[in-house]
Amino acid sequence: MSDLVGNAPERLTIYKPPKSRNTKNLLCRWMPMPESIDIRPNVGRNSSVKRMPYVGSTNFEDPYKSAKAAVRWWEELQVDFDNQKKQQKYSSTHSQHSYLETWYAKFSARTDKSPRNKRDRLN
Repeated sequence: MSDLVGNAPERLTIYKPPKSRNTKNLLCRWMPMPESIDIRPNVGRNSSVKRMPYVGSTNFEDPYKSAKAAVRWWEELQVDFDNQKKQQKYSSTHSQHSYLETWYAKFSARTDKSPRNKRDRLN
């Protein structure tokens, strides 16, 4: 169990919550880098184009316990990333758009169809 903290990922930080929050539990945050591994829409950018990190609670006040909880939270986040990537890959290959691209490529290769017919089908 103690080796979890030694294998902590880069850019995973633990910090105290702002005074406006009514908790003493420490929080953790992680920013995926490089941007290519971020699966969120718009690569996690908000309306002012600033990238926002993933944020979670450790549910502990003790820094050592918080570090272990933060690493567990990060590992769960990685499993969730993998599941979402698989879902996106499956959805992209089984979508109507994918089907129509394949169909239109075959349709436009036919020589017995007029250019107008091909253009109309594309629209």
